[in-house]
Amino acid sequence: MAGSRRLAALIAVGAIVGGCVPGSGVASPAASAPASQAPSVAPSTASSASAPASAAVSSAPSFDTSTPITLTEWDTESEAGPSGEMDALNDAFHQKYPNVTIKRTSKSFDDYVATIKLAASAPDAPDVYQGNEGYSVDAALVKAGLIVPLDDYAKAYGWDTRFGSAQTLDVLRWSNDGTQWTQGPLWGVAQKAEVLGVFYNKDQLGKLGLQVPTTFADFEASMDAAKGAGVSPILVGGLDGWPLGHVFMMLQAQTEDPKAIANWTFAVPGSTFDDQGTQ
Repeated sequence: MAGSRRLAALIAVGAIVGGCVPGSGVASPAASAPASQAPSVAPSTASSASAPASAAVSSAPSFDTSTPITLTEWDTESEAGPSGEMDALNDAFHQKYPNVTIKRTSKSFDDYVATIKLAASAPDAPDVYQGNEGYSVDAALVKAGLIVPLDDYAKAYGWDTRFGSAQTLDVLRWSNDGTQWTQGPLWGVAQKAEVLGVFYNKDQLGKLGLQVPTTFADFEASMDAAKGAGVSPILVGGLDGWPLGHVFMMLQAQTEDPKAIANWTFAVPGSTFDDQGTQ
């Protein structure tokens, strides 16, 4: 099975670190730790801590763990495997911070996208929730002031370096008015990475005299051999539609200039999808 890793399209917008201090995502005057050590953020600017975001944190802080609080968390991990992972992560968080109880809500992707903006604007908005890259969800949340920037937390917890290139997080950056993608503050962080795999036909490989490829170069060579023998080297099921884009992007990245891909993805004037690398 050959595959490559990619950042998930969904991101966590909000901040789990806000659950480590008293209150439901807001700083409490009774907190034993000073504000500089106990950051607090929430989806709604109306309930955000009074301290400016730039003064939040510069290094991983310590937290008050004595006051019982409840965090509400929304996600789209509704399938058995990913849902179990989310429950395990929430349980691990609770084990580390036993005063924090996480109340989780999981929805199917379509249902989630249709309801999250309304939920985020409600008086009882979730404290931590997923967004979706692009103008329809993430930009709308930023423009409406329903989430807060996470740059200081990214530095404190190493989110700005853990994904390799800093440009990896550009898809989670927006101008404060939600109009300029990849520019401005960081509003979220990818909650997972995925393996994009390829299934192979063992009998067909045998007929072609090929071994199972173990490197990408071997994979490419096997496709060339199949094509030369009149066999379609790659077939992709398109019933759901959206998975085709993931496979296409993996292959496109092998031949197209990354800057060109970024330009048309983020609608840079003059950029085009119809060029030699993509063709």
